[in-house]
Amino acid sequence: MSRALAAGLALAVIALAGCEAKPMEAPPKQQPRPAPSLTLPRLGGGEMSLQSLRGKPALVNFWATWCVPCLKEMPEIERFFQIKKADGLAVAMINVKESAAAVESFMAPHGYTFTVLLDEKGEAVEKFQVFGLPTTVFIDRDGVIRYTHMGELTREILYMGYREINPPPLPQQK
Repeated sequence: MSRALAAGLALAVIALAGCEAKPMEAPPKQQPRPAPSLTLPRLGGGEMSLQSLRGKPALVNFWATWCVPCLKEMPEIERFFQIKKADGLAVAMINVKESAAAVESFMAPHGYTFTVLLDEKGEAVEKFQVFGLPTTVFIDRDGVIRYTHMGELTREILYMGYREINPPPLPQQK
């Protein structure tokens, strides 16, 4: 074995010996706040008020067609929506500052069933204090934002956020 290879292996062993996998920690609790009131155009026509989501656990996702992580998470959001819609979950995907034509041409071939809203002027982004895409806001049945996640969603994050807005019932006392 060459001296360089042996030295490289030794360094790798030392480095790995010092590495310890830490368990994944839950994100820090966020201060609950009321979801802003807002009415936006719906892709395909009409309007939708976010107040209409009251009484349902809701996931509101801010995205754009040019945002690669946004596009990567959409199939997972659709799968999650299909699983949880029987429990009342509402999903509103708010496209940020793109034309209806651009959003329509992107959405048409995918067959997504969630609601798509258009924020062409950036009003929703401002009211929800969105600083980057994608951003997902989890809103409880009372219209209170319980959790906000900036970045690409995973299945684990979806379920964790959903538990924040739709906690399991407490066991009955005997």
